[in-house]
Amino acid sequence: MEPLQAIILSIFLLTTGVFASMNWLRKPKFFPQLQSFLGNVQRESVHIPAERRESLHRIRDYAIQRMNKGKQASVLFICAENCGRSILTQVWLDVMARAYELPQLLSYSGGTQPEALEPAMIKALEEAGIQVKGEVDSLGRKVDLKLGPQNHKLSIASKFFDDVANPKKNFMAITTDRFTQNFLEKVQGAHHQVPLVYDKPTSASEVSAMSFTIAAEMMYLAREIKRALDPMFVSETGSLKYTQLKPVVVRESHTAAA
Repeated sequence: MEPLQAIILSIFLLTTGVFASMNWLRKPKFFPQLQSFLGNVQRESVHIPAERRESLHRIRDYAIQRMNKGKQASVLFICAENCGRSILTQVWLDVMARAYELPQLLSYSGGTQPEALEPAMIKALEEAGIQVKGEVDSLGRKVDLKLGPQNHKLSIASKFFDDVANPKKNFMAITTDRFTQNFLEKVQGAHHQVPLVYDKPTSASEVSAMSFTIAAEMMYLAREIKRALDPMFVSETGSLKYTQLKPVVVRESHTAAA
């Protein structure tokens, strides 16, 4: 290939990749307030601490391995009450999977002792621009959400981790609180387990801050998966990947990581 042709091709690939990676920011996929929130999250998502990235990379590797085989990558977030932290991780991973167009990345949540949805958690989602449609059910355990004008709906419900709505096999189980960290080995059907613990918030402001942190980590996770699966994808930091990453081998384990 002539040098000039190579330069033109490089510019074309770079431009195409940039547009592809940033397309989700321009599409009217989400409500404007949520779109603005995601813009702020994007800036924070490049500063995930190394110790948090370790767990996120294990989730990433599992998802890449499954999706490279054309299979769904199902992730089940677990905490004791399934009313706050595990719900937030489920919601924000769902949002980021839609944002980065990863339809095979599916998120679920459940608990060991489910309780009514935490009002501060719902408020944090509303503050981020996610709309609550209708009222919470009579038990306070289920509510419908809407992410954008194009019928992007999501239902959240506090339930047991082995509820019929959750996967029964070929999924990754992730604990989001310290109480259930040693419980992971008892989750049947989960071929992989990872702790991704968040401290229990003690105020509404701490719940909002935690929601933002979770959103940033889930965006980092989705971006890493997208970058590995799409050789033309350009991350927000401008790093262009011309070739597919090597296949990732995930260790089979039935015990929680220390």
